[in-house]
Amino acid sequence: MIIQKGTQLALKWTPQEVIDILYRIEEDVLNSNVFFLGTAMAHQRLYRKVWNYWKKKFTNDEEIIEHMELIEQLLESNLFETAAKGNLPPAIAIFSLKNNHHWTDRPVIEIIKEEPKSEGVIFVLSETETLVAGKKD
Repeated sequence: MIIQKGTQLALKWTPQEVIDILYRIEEDVLNSNVFFLGTAMAHQRLYRKVWNYWKKKFTNDEEIIEHMELIEQLLESNLFETAAKGNLPPAIAIFSLKNNHHWTDRPVIEIIKEEPKSEGVIFVLSETETLVAGKKD
């Protein structure tokens, strides 16, 4: 809903308006190969900042927040499935998963030796840190 305030236009979002748009976004994401939130919002003639505004404004509205989280999960799934099928360059998929969906690289844990008389296996966590039988040295 657009409300005229002096010479500026203010956009006022009601919970029902947001819910209606979220259902349209969800349908779009489910029925097309959309995997970026910006694209899904653009299909509704909205921009990404509106999504962030909704998250702040409706932070205590469980229905809206859960629906937004579902859409984010659907976007993540679309991205992963598209990349897994080889239909998206891996660098783009990795960049997006890390920057938009909080994926991280797991640290490499390397077994350097096993000693039968010791408490267990020794793992190298970094150049200065090791893990022996669940205890940091």
